[in-house]
Amino acid sequence: MLNSPLLKKYCGAAKKKGLWANIHAKRKRGESPAKPGDKDYPTEKAIKESQGADKRVTWKYGDGTYSGELIPSKETSTHRYARTENGKIKVLPKKKN
Repeated sequence: MLNSPLLKKYCGAAKKKGLWANIHAKRKRGESPAKPGDKDYPTEKAIKESQGADKRVTWKYGDGTYSGELIPSKETSTHRYARTENGKIKVLPKKKN
C-alpha cells in the first residue's frame, strides 16, 4: 500500500528522479540527445550537481586535515554543514567575500 504511485503523488512522497535518470529514459525511448543551445540541454550547474563535484569538503583543525560530505539541506547564509567519515556533523563557517 505504501508503494502505491497515487499515494506517493498525493502525500508528497514522490521525488524527482534527477538529471541522469532523465537522460537514460530519453535514450531508452530512442530519442537523440539534446544539443548545446537546445531548450532541453542541461546547464553546467545541473551537470556539476548531478556528478556531485562540490559535495566533498576539507578543513584544517589543529595539526590535522579533515574531510566530509556537504549537507546542502542544512546550509544557511552564514554556515555550511558536513558529515564526517565517522558520521558526526561539523559546522563550517562560510568564507566572507
